[in-house]
Amino acid sequence: MRAKTVNENINFHREGTSYDKLGIGHHGIKRALLNSPIVVDSMEGDSMREWLQNEYMPKEFLEDLEYNQSDPLAFTDYLAFDEDWYLENEVGEEVDYDEFQADFKSSGQRKSFGKGFGYQKGTLPDGTKVIHYIDGLGSGYIAHKDWLK
Repeated sequence: MRAKTVNENINFHREGTSYDKLGIGHHGIKRALLNSPIVVDSMEGDSMREWLQNEYMPKEFLEDLEYNQSDPLAFTDYLAFDEDWYLENEVGEEVDYDEFQADFKSSGQRKSFGKGFGYQKGTLPDGTKVIHYIDGLGSGYIAHKDWLK
């Protein structure tokens, strides 16, 4: 079953301070997720598909992510963003990293795997489930569209 559709034309109001732009306190991480749709036949879509279908991707991560490896379009059921890229390029101003991260409430231990990969499940203040991942030098958040509240 395909995940519910998320409006890909969501355009948040971006005036004010960097904190206003991020919606810190309620919607910072969620706003970043919603501004990062995965589209078929796009550079981001190809990268996401390759990342999730990489032979070194831990099976436990894919299970926690509820990723269906037999569905060729499964990668489109997710919203994800690289936090460093988002904070530097989308926001374009100095942002307190710890304050941005404050919306994420972990729900268990961080799981670490070889090759610098690790992740931790958690939730946002509105109950949206997300996974915070670290992959080498990069890190970010990913959520199944059905997890959005």
